[in-house]
Amino acid sequence: AAAFEAAEVVLRYCQNMHADRDAGQIGLFGAGAGGVSANRPPLPDRGEWDHLEKLRHEFEAVGFYLSAHPLDAQRALLARMGVVLSSNLPARLQSVPHIKGTMAGVLLKKNEKVSAKTGNKYAFLQMSDSGGVFEGMMFSEELARTRSLLNAGESLLLQVDAEMREDRMRITVTGVRPLADALAGMPRKCMATMTDTAGLEQLKSILTGDGNGVSSLMLNVPANDGRRAEMVLPGRWKLSQGAMAAIRRVAGVSDLSEG
Repeated sequence: AAAFEAAEVVLRYCQNMHADRDAGQIGLFGAGAGGVSANRPPLPDRGEWDHLEKLRHEFEAVGFYLSAHPLDAQRALLARMGVVLSSNLPARLQSVPHIKGTMAGVLLKKNEKVSAKTGNKYAFLQMSDSGGVFEGMMFSEELARTRSLLNAGESLLLQVDAEMREDRMRITVTGVRPLADALAGMPRKCMATMTDTAGLEQLKSILTGDGNGVSSLMLNVPANDGRRAEMVLPGRWKLSQGAMAAIRRVAGVSDLSEG
């Protein structure tokens, strides 16, 4: 994260080094005491990116999610909600011609068009879930109702009609809501795996600030005998998406799963 924010400074430093080397000045200011190493620009004091921020930068850099998918941590919970993965939809459509169901994904791109026949607007939504990339069509009425939600990078819960037409899968999006809103009222059992217990006070502060709710949090922490111990924290918590992102940034938290 620090290197990313200082990219311009680092690039300028490298260009200056290259110019000095070409000019033959490297002998005067070479590496060693008081040399190049001492002149390296300091990096900004920036903590590590949280899990979702890292994935966002990965996608912006290479066009796909590299190390994981933003919805992977919620996969078990989404399955409980009856959410269908895009990779499973074609197989289900082999046995039935038409499916009404629920999908979830991160909006990658919205492409609005105007019908030549009616003059009404419609849109193609390019979405990404843990199974891959899929596209859904949204007609004018639902587009007008939900346009404010359709921003790239947003995690959405979709009501869809899916069918096979001319050997191609066609998905029509009939309803949209923010995924965070859909998850907010659902009881969840979350687990935070920690490499040490140094961040427990910070974790306590996050939970207190987030407030009481319906979800539980279990900690998997190292024990004194070298083994690991699991304990369910007393109380029930909201565990909002903001709180979950903050917990992922707590010192010592190596993994946070939702179920």
